[in-house]
Amino acid sequence: MGKRFGAAGATVERALSVLREEGLIMSRQGTPSIVTERPEHVEPGEQTEDEAEGPSEEFALLWAQLQEIREHLRRQSARLDEIDERTRNL
Repeated sequence: MGKRFGAAGATVERALSVLREEGLIMSRQGTPSIVTERPEHVEPGEQTEDEAEGPSEEFALLWAQLQEIREHLRRQSARLDEIDERTRNL
C-alpha cells in the first residue's frame, strides 16, 4: 500500500495502528486488514454524542496527511491526462 500512495512503510503501519486503536479496522497476521466500522458522516462543525471529544490528535494528523496524498494523486492524474492528450496523435 505504501508504494501505491508513495508513503513510507512506517507511515502506513502507524496509520493502520491508529485505525485499529480507534476500532475502525481489524487485522491478523497474514491477512489483509478489514474495516469493522465506518465513522458516521458528520458535517463540518457538527459532533455526534459519541464524538464529543473528537478523533484523536494522531488520527486527525493522519487524516490530514491522507488528504494531502489524495490531492497529490489528483494533480498527478490531471498531469498524466494532459500528457496523454498532447501525445495521443504522435
